[in-house]
Parts: sequence; structure tokens; C-alpha cells
Amino acid sequence: LTNLDENQAEFEIERSKKMLESYGLKIESFAFPYGKKNEKILEIAKKHYISGRNIYNHDSNGFFIDSYGLENSTKTESICEYIKFAKNNNLWFVLTLHDIIENPKQWDTSINDFKIIVECADKKKIRVGSLKKCKEHMS
Repeated sequence: LTNLDENQAEFEIERSKKMLESYGLKIESFAFPYGKKNEKILEIAKKHYISGRNIYNHDSNGFFIDSYGLENSTKTESICEYIKFAKNNNLWFVLTLHDIIENPKQWDTSINDFKIIVECADKKKIRVGSLKKCKEHMS
């Protein structure tokens, strides 16, 4: 997106939302491709979404929700430790998962690992919710 002119970027951001909503989904949060953004892209995204998912920096400005992106090489023990740390320190912990499948590729999570992560959250009595719910709690 950062390589497009403003009109092209607006078209792509707005069109992708409309395409997903045509399937009956309610789309309220924007994931910046590869975490890349600039002021132009940020302003366009703010016109169409209530929040943006942020991975690489922690400057939220009230729009971003920082998240931890999982790869199939991410150890469930590490995630469980992050969950425990977040719970003990009253912090947000937002996970970004792509596909949850039997044979995961680099950015996917196995079904078994997902079950382990959910069990860790359940044991710590962690509330699980959408990005919209996170944003509402931040306001």
C-alpha cells in the first residue's frame, strides 16, 4: 500500500472492506500488509475502520491495537508464558493467528497448538474477545 498513490490506496483499502462485507462479515479493524504504513495510509485506514492491528511498533495513538503474530515455529510454552505474564501484570495480550490447520505453513498455527493456547488462556481465566471489544475497553 505504501507504494501506491493516495487514490489507489484509498480504493484498495475501501474495496477490500466492501468485498469482505459482501460475505456478511462485519469488518471494523484493518491489518496493515506486513505491518507497513505511512501517514497517508494511516489516515485512509482511520476513515474506514475503528482500529488497526499493529505488530512492529508500540505507538498506539488510540487507533492501533498491538498484537503478537504467531508462526508455526512459535512454541506454545512461550505463548503460555506470555499469557501468564499478561494476566499477572494486568496487561493486554493480543494474538494474531492466520490459518488454524492440520498441516501449518510458516504463518499458520496447528489445530493442536491452538487447543493448547486456548487451554492456557482458560486456566488463567483470560477473557477472549474481538479487536472491537479490545478497542471498546481501551476507550
